[in-house]
Amino acid sequence: MKNLSLIILFFSTLSYASVEHKDEFIDVYLSNISDNMNEKTEILEHISRHPGGTYIDIGTGGDAVATITSLLPQNTSPTLIAADIDPLVLESIKKRRPEVLNFMIGNTGPKVELHAMSATQMDPIKDNTISGISASALVHEIFSYIPSKSPVDQFVQEICRTLEKGGVFIYRDPKWVDEPLMSCTLVLKNDISKYYSILFLAKFLDRNFTSHVDYKNDCCKPTLYSPENIKINAYVNTKNTFQRFSFDQFIQIPSSMINYTKNFSIDAPKGLIAEIQRHYLMFLKNYYIGKFLNPCTFDFDLKISTLLPEEQQPLLSYIKRKSIPCTDGIICKTTFPKFFREEEKIKDIFEKGLHISLKNKPDLKKFISKLNFSQINRNHLYLKNEKTLVIDPIILSILFKGKKMVYFNIFNMTKTFHGICSNI
Repeated sequence: MKNLSLIILFFSTLSYASVEHKDEFIDVYLSNISDNMNEKTEILEHISRHPGGTYIDIGTGGDAVATITSLLPQNTSPTLIAADIDPLVLESIKKRRPEVLNFMIGNTGPKVELHAMSATQMDPIKDNTISGISASALVHEIFSYIPSKSPVDQFVQEICRTLEKGGVFIYRDPKWVDEPLMSCTLVLKNDISKYYSILFLAKFLDRNFTSHVDYKNDCCKPTLYSPENIKINAYVNTKNTFQRFSFDQFIQIPSSMINYTKNFSIDAPKGLIAEIQRHYLMFLKNYYIGKFLNPCTFDFDLKISTLLPEEQQPLLSYIKRKSIPCTDGIICKTTFPKFFREEEKIKDIFEKGLHISLKNKPDLKKFISKLNFSQINRNHLYLKNEKTLVIDPIILSILFKGKKMVYFNIFNMTKTFHGICSNI
C-alpha cells in the first residue's frame, strides 16, 4: 500500500488552496499552517500589557494558541479564542495540542475557548470587546468567497467592530500578486516540479473539487481559472520534438510519451503560477526536505544550528513530522536517505504507472465501474493481467476528486478495498 499512500498524501498537499481538504488530512494541513506561528506569537507583547483581555486567533491551527498559553504567567487571566470556519479544525486541536485542554477547564490562569465562525462574520463576538486579533494566510482565501459583496472589506470591518480602543491586529499573508490574470510562462527545471505541476493543474481547474460551503452554508470559494487559460509545452518522445498543447489535449497523452528530462513549461495566468509555486514549496517541506539544503551538508552529520534560518525552519518541522532522530541538535548522516526516499517513489509511479492489484476479478470490475471514461483512453488505464489495473499518472488528478467525487474517490477506494488491494 506504500505507493498508494504516497499518492493520497501527495493529493492532500495539492489541496492546500481549498478548505475542503482538511476533512481528510487535517494533521498534515495544520502542521503546515503552523509554520506561520512566529508572527502570531508576537501578540504576547500586547497580552503582557493587557493580561486580562480577550484575544482571537482567527483561521487558527491551534499551535499559536497552545504556545502562547504555555508562555503566559499562570497568575494572569487572558482569554484566548481559537476560531475557524471549520469545526473539524477545532476538534483536531484537542488531539494535536492536548495541553490546551487544561486551559479550557481550569478555573484560574489563562483561558482557551474554541469558536466556529467565519472571519467575515464574527457574530458571537460583541462590539469593542477584543484586545487583540491575530491571523495568517487568510485574506487570499476569503478573497473569492461568494455571495458576500466584498469579503475582504467585511473581514476588515469585523476586525474594527470587535477590537476595543487600543486593541491590536497582527496579520501576515503571502505576497499579493499584481495582475493575476496576466499570461505568464512557468519554466520547470527538475523532474519533481514537473510531476507536481501536472497533478496540481487539474485540481485547480476543477470547480467541483475546490468549492467549499462554509458552516453557515452561505459562502463558497470557487475556482478562479479555467482550462482554456492553460497551455503546456512538452517534449513528446514519439514525435521527437517539442509540442504545445491545451490542457485538454495534454491529458489525453499517456505519461510514458512525455520526456520529463527535457524542457517543460506551462503558460498560465500569473495568479495560478503563483499558486503553483507557493504550494510546491509546501510540498517540498513535507516530502523532499533535501531540496532546501546545500548538498555539501550531506557529507557528514548535520548540526542544525550551522544552517541558515531559511534552512532550519523547514528542516525542524520535517524531522518532527517524520520522527527523525535528532540528538543535541544533530542529525546522523545515516538518516539522510529518508530525506529523498519519497522522490524515488513518485518517479517510479510516473515511469511505470500506479499498479493496483486486486485479489479477484469481480473486485476489479467493481473498482472500474466507479470510473468515468469520458476523458480516459485505454493507454491511460488498462489491465496488466486479470487482477492488476495500471493507472497512468497523468490522469490521477482527474480520477481523484476529493471528498465530493466526480469520477473517482481515492479515499473511498482505500476504504472500500482495504484488505482487497495488495502489493500496491
